[in-house]
Amino acid sequence: MKRLFNLLAVALITASTFAQAPEKMSYQTIMRDASGALVTDQEMQITLSILRASVGTEYIAYRETHSTKTNSNGLLSLKIGSGVVNYGLLSAIDWKNGPYLIKTETAIGGETITNTSDFYSVAYAFHADNTVTVNGKRVLTEVPEGAVFTDGQIAREIEIDSITNLSATHVQEALKELHAGIVVAGDMKKMDYDTDNDSIVDNAAKVNGLTIETAVPADAVFTDNQKGNEIFLTKIMNIGGADVTTVEAAIIKLQEELISLQEQIK
Repeated sequence: MKRLFNLLAVALITASTFAQAPEKMSYQTIMRDASGALVTDQEMQITLSILRASVGTEYIAYRETHSTKTNSNGLLSLKIGSGVVNYGLLSAIDWKNGPYLIKTETAIGGETITNTSDFYSVAYAFHADNTVTVNGKRVLTEVPEGAVFTDGQIAREIEIDSITNLSATHVQEALKELHAGIVVAGDMKKMDYDTDNDSIVDNAAKVNGLTIETAVPADAVFTDNQKGNEIFLTKIMNIGGADVTTVEAAIIKLQEELISLQEQIK
């Protein structure tokens, strides 16, 4: 069999995320033999590894294996993130701390073809799941744990709308104006209820501009129109075998008892 090789190791890598599903990336490559002919409708096994590159070294961040086949045009298509995982978690890759490489090991017809290439920038859209764009800039939407937000604004810089009986236009001025009003008002009891300043509440006090008498006038007359049947006894009385609860009922029963006794002595 002719030796095979990837003419386009990473022809296309795109990223996608799904609301209740794992993140996946589309991977496509065209398979050709040594003479450049397309390898069509051919089954093969391919292992993809995502490598993090640092100075002078590389290490595996994620690896998975797929059993697949090319189509009639020699195109091999699969989803990174849907294969049999051999190492790591795709969702755990910190794409900000790259660069990252993709390594493919394709087993076909008893031969293995290995190829390593850079991730193109389009692949890093995979990281955009946690970002938004503000004025063309990418901004993380997750707040780091322990983040502290501060606001250096002071009370004098916080404006307020017009408030009845206040001339203040900002918080600091409003607080100052209200405090001054309280100081001027002073001790409300002494100013409004002790008019002769003798520390004794006067018989007349002003409340909301009205004068209220606090002592009972000498000629005051109290009347009560309550009736005897409306005045209840402190304790129920049993008179002539009957319980009575009001003053009027007690008088009636006593009168009946008196009449009965008078008739008996005749």
